[in-house]
Amino acid sequence: AGCVVTSGTAVANLLPAVVEASQQGLPMILLAADRPPELRGCGSNQTIHQPGMFGSYVRWEKDVPCPTDSIPAGAVLSDAGYAVHCAHSAPRGPVHLNLMFRENLAPDAGPVR
Repeated sequence: AGCVVTSGTAVANLLPAVVEASQQGLPMILLAADRPPELRGCGSNQTIHQPGMFGSYVRWEKDVPCPTDSIPAGAVLSDAGYAVHCAHSAPRGPVHLNLMFRENLAPDAGPVR
């Protein structure tokens, strides 16, 4: 199973599902948007401490840095591939990729698509 959520408390709402998937050995890939590191710990909107939130209930997690030209696409694909591997390897269960972004993913103007 896959799950994509926005940052902040939306991620915390996944805890019951993560615990159930962990206990039942169900592969689950969690993709959670997060704020950039400079907005952590300062009371910024939609910001809570997301890395490590699921504790021992995830099989693997990574706090993925904000996209830049200096991060090779192959590194990102490697992380994604490793996440799938960990979710499906014994013991199967959830994995968490915490994806930091500096830019808003919604359009600046017009309807959201």
